[in-house]
Parts: sequence; structure tokens; C-alpha cells
Amino acid sequence: NTPNNKISTVRDAHVDATNIFYTGMLYLRDNDDKSEGANFVIYETLKKEIRVGPGRSVNRSKLKKVNEIQYKGNNMIIFRNGKNSIHGVSPRGITKNSRKFIAFNAAYKHPLFNLKSKRSNVYFYYIDKIKSVFSKV
Repeated sequence: NTPNNKISTVRDAHVDATNIFYTGMLYLRDNDDKSEGANFVIYETLKKEIRVGPGRSVNRSKLKKVNEIQYKGNNMIIFRNGKNSIHGVSPRGITKNSRKFIAFNAAYKHPLFNLKSKRSNVYFYYIDKIKSVFSKV
């Protein structure tokens, strides 16, 4: 992610694409990066069922933060993706440094779970399908 000229987050609470089985990230933070934030945040839902918005985003008012993994060199996160695998990135302070990491996942050709959305699940199914086609190019 690019350097910040204001406090912001690159990705708020969300669920990964429905065809992703697991996701991993290895942080490669620069030694001279003294910025605060950019941590991996894990949430749980306050309601039994949630609905996702654009980009599979989840309204944080319906969530409780349960853990935060520091953006620190050589920290690695690996998790199984599912409708309750809600996560995001904490706001990061002003910095000239880029947020560096290696991201990897295992993708399947079809959705592995369904999400309730503010729009229909069909919308998210086809958006994810289009994204998976272009990721192979």
C-alpha cells in the first residue's frame, strides 16, 4: 500500500471473496517505518446474521474487535476464509513508507459459501467470478 499523507485505512472490515479457501499475509515492514497502525484486525459479529455491502464490506457498528495483529516485519497471518472471517486493517498514521507484505490464498473455481448482502447474492457471485477470470490473465 502507498505512503499516507493523512490517517486512513486501506481496507476496513470485510470478508474475502467467496471462492477463497484460505488467505495468508507475511508483513515486510521497513526498519525505518515508525508509523502507527496498519495492523490486521479480527472481528466477530454482534448479530447472528450480517449483510455485506460493496466489496463485501461489513459495517463496524455491527462488529466487535477480538484481536489485532501488529504490522511488524516477519509477522504472518493465515486464516480460513468464510462468512464469519471478518477482518480489516487498522488506520495508519502519516508516513512516507509503503505498507509492504506478501499476500497469498487458495482459490476455488466456485463459491465456497454464501453471503447475505444488501443486494442479492447473485450480484456478488458474478462479481467474484469476473474477478477470478481476470486474475488468471
